[in-house]
Amino acid sequence: MKQFKNYNLSLLAVTVISLFIIACSSDDSTPKDSTADFSVSISDLDVSFTSNTKYAVSLSWDFGDGETSTTINPTHTYSEAGDYSVTLTTVAAVGGNPDTITKTISVLEINPKANFTFEIDDKTVTFTNTSERAVSYEWDFGDGESSTEENPAHTYAEYGDYSITLTTTGVENSTPAMVTKTLTLELGGAFVSVDVENVDFSLPGAGKQSNWDNVPGWNSDTTATDSGVEEGDAGWFAFKKSNDPSVYNLTDHVIAANEEFKINLDASESYNTSQIIVTLYYDTGDGVRNVLADQTFDLLPDNATANFELTANASSASVGAKLGIMIDNISTDGNDGWTNFSNVQLFAK
Repeated sequence: MKQFKNYNLSLLAVTVISLFIIACSSDDSTPKDSTADFSVSISDLDVSFTSNTKYAVSLSWDFGDGETSTTINPTHTYSEAGDYSVTLTTVAAVGGNPDTITKTISVLEINPKANFTFEIDDKTVTFTNTSERAVSYEWDFGDGESSTEENPAHTYAEYGDYSITLTTTGVENSTPAMVTKTLTLELGGAFVSVDVENVDFSLPGAGKQSNWDNVPGWNSDTTATDSGVEEGDAGWFAFKKSNDPSVYNLTDHVIAANEEFKINLDASESYNTSQIIVTLYYDTGDGVRNVLADQTFDLLPDNATANFELTANASSASVGAKLGIMIDNISTDGNDGWTNFSNVQLFAK
């Protein structure tokens, strides 16, 4: 019996030793090489990167636009759409080899951007859609009314302040965009610009012109001796000799009933002038300049520039006629003098 026990103990010892040897031989103590791989999820300019790397102790990303990261699963926002070569580099444990993989991704800017402008005509507002990458539109006019047109016009029942919201929807998988702006409707509406030919005096753009004969848009009844346009350090400007005839510019704006007009301009004494005369007139087509309003303004001393403003209302006789502006000046002592003027702006509402 004792001999049988010794035999069992010997067999057990051999088994344990064998298992130990097997375990040692199957223990893979050789460092593993890292393998780099990743997947992406793209939403407009935002890209989420997921590392599928194996046996790495650290990694680094190069997003192909000059930006990098060492985060395991980073999210990166590109500044613009395009194709980018993204490189993932992995570092293995000591003894293992690193790995690098490069993939090209296409980033498409698909999310819409909402924006709009508007023009006010009394209680009627015309909206111009300036959104980008939108395929559908929803307007909330702030008075309980709405529209799905791209460029709607809406007439409000009352004057007041209104918050207008435009919501734009893009292509599938894009994120809608929204913008809200406030407009004010008031009696008489808002002034809008009236086109004035050659309002910046830049034509004909051939140096100083000493009369109006070659200057588009601007005219005088008789040829001026020393009045016209010239280019200075700040751009083109007009100059007017006091003893030359008035200079005028007839626009294509047809006067409507109850309209109000406003003209702004900058003027300064060039030499020996003290006043500038600004006139708004209408022409029914017979060439006669009928005065709507005029005003004489005092020029500042020492050749300083000042801004002058004149307003006028449409008369019943002016309705249907064209609107014009006229400029004259007065010398200090009755002798020749010159006045410069520029930045002419004409408005109506």
